[in-house]
Amino acid sequence: MTKETVTRIVCFCSLLVLATASHAQDVVKFYRQMELANHAARRAIILPPPEYECPYKGALHITRAPTTTDVRIACPGYKGANEPLGCAVRTVDHAHCFVVLLEDKAIKARGYEPEDIYRHELAHCLGWKHDDSQSASQCK
Repeated sequence: MTKETVTRIVCFCSLLVLATASHAQDVVKFYRQMELANHAARRAIILPPPEYECPYKGALHITRAPTTTDVRIACPGYKGANEPLGCAVRTVDHAHCFVVLLEDKAIKARGYEPEDIYRHELAHCLGWKHDDSQSASQCK
């Protein structure tokens, strides 16, 4: 092999490495953007309407559960098909609301923020229903 051939091979390999590194950065950037978009979409789905964003005026009782199975056991009225991340039940007179939340680490492992799940469940204490039928906000 001549010196010129070796030089060409080295240059070609160097360009290939640079092109691959550049492409890898683009791929990483693309997946990061997708991850952010998915996170934003999940937030938009679980966060309650703004009219349910206020403090609960009754007694708020919060329990943390280590697993989704524990959440499901603590929330016998849960009807969702997905693993429950939390639930809330308020008394008829609205004086008390009992909230069960999955532990923060487990919530984060499923791609959600614990604060968003808390806000979601607190909105149920304030009268919000998923289908928003016949619900009146207690924020007035």
